[in-house]
Amino acid sequence: MSAHNMAIAAPALSQTQMIRDSLFSVKGVDRIFMEAMHNCYSVLIVLPDKNRDVEYQVFAKEQDIINTFPESNFEFDIVFLGGRQLQDIVSPPGRELFAR
Repeated sequence: MSAHNMAIAAPALSQTQMIRDSLFSVKGVDRIFMEAMHNCYSVLIVLPDKNRDVEYQVFAKEQDIINTFPESNFEFDIVFLGGRQLQDIVSPPGRELFAR
């Protein structure tokens, strides 16, 4: 689906909101952080534990986002908490877009 088609389907949504909503639709995602600058996006996706099924769903959403916004550059990272606190693992970039 192109960005043009998505804009028709949801004209009130910003690119950031579309990215958030796409990743949020994966049930295993705990939190999403994003930093954006000049059409470049750094996205941190937080999962509670390593789960291949959830990872594959996230990868598919990432590819959809890349295909939808081909004019933008994306860097996606996944962090697995494994019972730890996020701040003990990484300092998230940008702002938090979503937390379950």
